[in-house]
Amino acid sequence: MIATEENTPPNSRARSRLDRGFSRSERLVTKDAYDAVYKRGKRVRISTLSFAYAPNDLGFNRLGISVGKAFGNAVRRNQAKRIIRELFRRNKNQIPQGYDIVASPQRGFLDLEWQELEKTYLTFASLLKGEKGS
Repeated sequence: MIATEENTPPNSRARSRLDRGFSRSERLVTKDAYDAVYKRGKRVRISTLSFAYAPNDLGFNRLGISVGKAFGNAVRRNQAKRIIRELFRRNKNQIPQGYDIVASPQRGFLDLEWQELEKTYLTFASLLKGEKGS
């Protein structure tokens, strides 16, 4: 079987040539950038993921991830961040361009299967599509 994006699990080494990447320009990196999203953006919680999002003038999306210490130890927090980055990377084309997004996993996030997590993320994507169309 040929490895494709659909049949390759997120932690598989076979996916390396399938990567679309997640460049530094696609990340929210400064405190000011996070604060701007929280201040002028909207918030929504879908299942075990909370999103804060605000339009930007860049023409592409940027992702920030916020995981508090209450979520768990460093291993659990880093695992959640890796999963969120992979959700963003694999589903870039599903979200309308021009948003700054901060994702925060909630309790139970790591207990869900990949398909459930992706469904949650795609629900958020459809919410943004509806908003962009308005």
